[in-house]
Amino acid sequence: MLVCIWIPATPCRAQQPPLLEQLTQTFNQLLERIEATVEPHIMVEDVVEAAVAVEDPGQKQALAAISQRNQRHLRAVAIWLATTGSFSTQQHQKVLELADQMAQQAPDPAAAGRGNNQQQNSPAPVLYAGPGGPGRKLSRKFITSVLETIADTAQQEVLRAALQERDVFHRRAFAAYIAELAGRRLYLTSTQCEQLTDLIDQRLVELGEKSQHPLYAANPQAYFLPYESLWTCISDQARKQVLNEAQSAFLKESQNLGDSLDQMHLSSSQSPEEWLQFVTDSSQKLQPWMLTGYLNRAQFYQDSLQLTDEQTAQLKLAALGATSHSLREWRDQCYNTIDQMENHRQQFAGGNFSFGLSRPDFNGEQSNPSTIWQNAVEKLQITQQATDLKQQRVQRRKQSDAHCALALLDQEFWLQPDQREAVQQLTAQVLPKQEPWEHYEYFRDLMLICYPLLLAEEEPVKKILNGEQFEAWQGTAKMFQFDKSNRLVQLNLQNQGQWSFQLNQ
Repeated sequence: MLVCIWIPATPCRAQQPPLLEQLTQTFNQLLERIEATVEPHIMVEDVVEAAVAVEDPGQKQALAAISQRNQRHLRAVAIWLATTGSFSTQQHQKVLELADQMAQQAPDPAAAGRGNNQQQNSPAPVLYAGPGGPGRKLSRKFITSVLETIADTAQQEVLRAALQERDVFHRRAFAAYIAELAGRRLYLTSTQCEQLTDLIDQRLVELGEKSQHPLYAANPQAYFLPYESLWTCISDQARKQVLNEAQSAFLKESQNLGDSLDQMHLSSSQSPEEWLQFVTDSSQKLQPWMLTGYLNRAQFYQDSLQLTDEQTAQLKLAALGATSHSLREWRDQCYNTIDQMENHRQQFAGGNFSFGLSRPDFNGEQSNPSTIWQNAVEKLQITQQATDLKQQRVQRRKQSDAHCALALLDQEFWLQPDQREAVQQLTAQVLPKQEPWEHYEYFRDLMLICYPLLLAEEEPVKKILNGEQFEAWQGTAKMFQFDKSNRLVQLNLQNQGQWSFQLNQ
């Protein structure tokens, strides 16, 4: 139950973004200072030299990958255009020359952004080629130039149709992924997820390109990636058409609760009585959310297993007991933590300290529901069917994750349609058996794309990709520090600290 203890000399601050953010800020400051410089090449040299000074020696490889990002990306785009448009040898050479020329003219991606919206101008995977990202802006400028100066009329028509198909493919992949994210929370059936995918796709069209991405979460955070609320993608019409009464009730309670109890921090400035009252108040807030969650699960079993009304009634009765039991266990864990903190209070005499309580997660696939609920399932003799349903949900999510990762990789490396299936299969092979991102939603999709980028074997990747795509793949992978033997990915933070996460098996 104890999450963290710290004794700050100054008020606590949220964790800072990765070193890429620091480099971007440094570039911006230097650009403002020397933007009146007459000789542009001197300005570029100064900026790059200063950036190298900012980074620590261990980051030289990462910085080199960033500096080559535009060129590798544009060359991958160039090969896609030449192949799709059936360019002649002369046209092929011209499009590659134009790609290299534009890459040299373009600013370093770490210097692309000015102002406060650094995430939008980040060279980081997921953001770079996403809506509004520097890679997408640059590639569109490049494509426009190719269409106007190199492609003939027939080739222009072919390329425009292929570009439209590519955009639709990405949007549909993200719509299916978003529907599955909702399905994980709301216990949607496979039929409901298919229905919701179509409605979310329509919603993304209405919202425009800026919203056509996978960065949505039930309780969005923006520590590393700019996540938005998952529920903005599900219109009132979609809720009425797809969700049943139990799902709608759970969604309503989830939105009412929001993220108010995601970060439950208590401090030494409060008395033990106030700590205990906080637990009591939080338990009351959690009760309707947890109860509707259990009732929703009962409805899911009824719809999926064709339970009788009597069986469903037994599960709904068990939901009441399971809610009470789960909250009582959670409160007891909180009380134990509070007792420990009170016993240790004297160790922090004269200083401030804080500690955290974790929100109960009864509805996740890796969490264990109440024993009361489990016993009810056993008495109905549907334990095996419930296990099979869980495995089906896991497999469905894995397919959705692989499909989303494919779309993200396609944005980066410009795959041909006949390459997609092989890349998706390769991705599915390296995804973990149990998903690790239930508790890491604030960088879920960055973690997702790391699996194929860092774990896929080189030879199968080389067989699927062309030379330019493979160079871009390798360059993007080198933006991470990866200990393959321990499957450990390391990011460098703005405060010169390091933050790591492990790619589960």
